[in-house]
Amino acid sequence: MDPGTSSKFLYSLATSLDLFSFWTILLMAVGLKAAAGKKLTFGGAVFAVVLPWAVYVLGKSAWAGFMS
Repeated sequence: MDPGTSSKFLYSLATSLDLFSFWTILLMAVGLKAAAGKKLTFGGAVFAVVLPWAVYVLGKSAWAGFMS
């Protein structure tokens, strides 16, 4: 994406979606599942990690779009 011609919202959103972000999310979910034991499923751990990350990314992207 060209940062000069594309939407600031979409550019900010696209820069947040990369392999390292997904790897970090996966590692955090595995660690949360290991720490919680049998009280939390892996799907629940992924949800507990992805939801705050998604809120942060959407907020950051909205702010970038608002400030352009």
